[in-house]
Parts: sequence; C-alpha cells; structure tokens
Amino acid sequence: MLSTVKLLNMKISKEKLQKALEIVKPGLDTKEELDQSASFAFIDRRVMTYNDKISVSHPVDEVAFEGAVSAEELYGFLSKGSRTEVDISVDGPELHIKCGRSKVWLKMEELNTENNKGIKYIIDDQKLLASKKWKKITNSELFSKHLLFATQACSTDMTELVLTCVNVKKDGKIQSTDKFRVIQCIGDPILVNDFLIPARAVLEVVKIQPNKIAISGGWVHFKNEEGSVVSARTVDGDFFNQKRLDGVLQIQSGSKIRFPKNIDDMLQRTHQFAKRDFVFDESVEISISKGKIKMSATAAVTKSRIEDSARIEIQKDLSFWISPSLFTEVLKETRTCLMDKEGRKAKFIGVESNWEYVIFLGSNDVV
Repeated sequence: MLSTVKLLNMKISKEKLQKALEIVKPGLDTKEELDQSASFAFIDRRVMTYNDKISVSHPVDEVAFEGAVSAEELYGFLSKGSRTEVDISVDGPELHIKCGRSKVWLKMEELNTENNKGIKYIIDDQKLLASKKWKKITNSELFSKHLLFATQACSTDMTELVLTCVNVKKDGKIQSTDKFRVIQCIGDPILVNDFLIPARAVLEVVKIQPNKIAISGGWVHFKNEEGSVVSARTVDGDFFNQKRLDGVLQIQSGSKIRFPKNIDDMLQRTHQFAKRDFVFDESVEISISKGKIKMSATAAVTKSRIEDSARIEIQKDLSFWISPSLFTEVLKETRTCLMDKEGRKAKFIGVESNWEYVIFLGSNDVV
C-alpha cells in the first residue's frame, strides 16, 4: 500500500539517483503494453522496471518508499535539475521531489500484483534468491564476452523462438545458430541448469557485467558487484543436440584462407553503409573470386552501395554474408579461416577466447 505518512528528509545525490534510473531504463516499455511497464518502481530500497521480457533493478538505499511513478516525468525532471542533491518526500498518492528551487509533485501508484504479473511479482521472486541460490560466475568477463559473441548467430525469425536465443549450458558451452551459422564458445562450467535466453535480453545482461547467476520460476537472473540485477524470461524448447552441432563444427581437410592486411580498413568503410537501427540486421557481403576479395554493403534508406576489394592468395570462389560487428571481433583473434574440401562451409577459430564460428557457403541449411 502507498504510505499515508509524510516521509521527510530523504536526501540523495542527483547523480546517484540518475545513474540508478539509467541502469534500469532498458526494462521500460514506452508502449505500456503491461500496466506500469512505463514506470519506475521503488520497493525495498531498490528501483526497478519490468516489461514481461526483462526486468532490471538497482539499489537506492536512501529512498525508503514503495510505489510506481512515470519514468518519463521523473527522469525528465531530474535531467533538467542543476543541483547536486534532491529532497524526496511522500504524501499519500504523491511523490514530492525538490531540486534547488524546482519542485515537482508526481502521481504515485500502488505496485501491480494482479495475476502474478507486474513489478511486484518480480521483486517477490527475487526475494526467494537467498544468498546460497546466487551462484558465482567463475570468469565473469569471459562469460559476458561469450554471451555477446553468441548473439551474432541468432535468428530474428520469431516463428522459431529457440533460434532467436543463446543456449547456455551447465558445462560452460554457450551456443547459437540460425541454421546457416553456428557459434560455440567454451568457458568455465556454471552452477545452474541449461537455459535458453533471448539474444535481445543478452544485450542488456552484458551491460552490467554480471558475476552471479540464479534461476527461478522461468526467469534467469544476473547480478553484478554493485547489486544491479537483470532478470530475463527464459524460453522453453529444445536446442540442437551436441552431437549434431559437433558434426557441423568439424571441418574436413580443405583450404586455409588468409585475409589481406587491409581487411580491417575495408570493413570499417563498408560498415558505414551496413548500419541499421538494430545490430542484428547489419550485414556485409564478402565474395572471393579469381584471387580477389570483394566486400560490399547497401544503405538501408538511400540504397547507396559500397564495394571495396583487395588481392587475396586463394583461387577458389566463395561468398558469404557476415555481421560487421561479429567480423570485427573475429579479426581481433584470427586473420584466417578454414574452408572444407567440398567448399560448403568455412570455420573461424578464436584460440585465445576459445570459440568456434562456422558459416555455410551456400543456400542450404548448415544445421
């Protein structure tokens, strides 16, 4: 219930409160398809957001009230304030905030608890995560790197939800495929059961650099040293079995392709034309023919096109599409790839970070 007692002398650094709000903003849904999904919720000295796909929360120890307020109004007011500290009080259904000479009275609502949905439900779920349920991620930096890397082979076809996800396995393998590409990263084992997490949720998880993980009630939770928590709905379904993936990842004796020294410059120039609103939609085409490599891309709006080329020491013909951001990461660890003797697929290997990336060189599925 909303407090009916006026709470005085709650003070907090404007910078600290703004930082907390910025951390949890990815959980907002401006369309407000769910009640309060466009609000910042305060409960148990945390601020959090929820949109039924992900929830993000962060501690704000100085703020001791419970309720939901408009995210747009609260953040908009704080972002225009010039003072370093804000005063906060609650009077029934109103949240009073003072920043210097500026004051605002924001409508505050009780947290939605209907049908086990909404912000209150996620908070209650997180309360179940006693300290022994949080499991330490052994190499948190590599874990986040592998998660993000694996998103690059996920599908955007929502009719096959499993393929839009990253498959995280207890034995440390992190995998993805859209049936034309396969990524497998191998890290340290994790102390939770296998789960499928949507690639879009991964983009928010890696922002907090989590070092702990837990699973409960169809959600996977990630926590960092500062106490930030990103919770994501897991997807039910069966990923491709390991034996099948191992077969795809194997390359029979074939040809080694060594990319030219200026491949990075070519990629930077071409990437400018491949940019899209969402990184998963970006791609460049690479074709090799008669000892020459060509890289091309087409702008989304103007349809302007770029093509760059260089000499390459291979006489075989091949072509494939690749995400510019993925290719950038690949080139940080290897300048070569292996093509199987049938010319059906090519494989990149990241020895330092322990990953494999296979791409099919044709029109049929890899997996």
